[in-house]
Amino acid sequence: MGAYGGTGRAIYGVTNERQQDLFRVSRVYSLAYCVSTDLTMSRGIATVFRNKFGHLEQLRAQHPDVSKVLKLRDRERYIFHLVTKETGSQKSRYLDMWQTIRRLRDQLLEDNIS
Repeated sequence: MGAYGGTGRAIYGVTNERQQDLFRVSRVYSLAYCVSTDLTMSRGIATVFRNKFGHLEQLRAQHPDVSKVLKLRDRERYIFHLVTKETGSQKSRYLDMWQTIRRLRDQLLEDNIS
């Protein structure tokens, strides 16, 4: 993380930052965002995801817990819900974020998603 200098590209070429509407990107891209275990999704971009993709019962059936990755299929892509906190009013802890991102990485490798 210290290698990133805000240039839009990490020194090692792993990331590429773009500014565009997430919901207009090609369907070849899977999307991921953070939620709480209660799946309220009542603020910020989580509200947009809830309204656009829904399927709350399918998410609840995956038994959300902090650092778990919930997965939904949306036509050709996946929508990943990263559970990073207990309630929507909390702030995510760095360790919980880190563990959740590592689980997302493992899930992407398991599903062969690049």
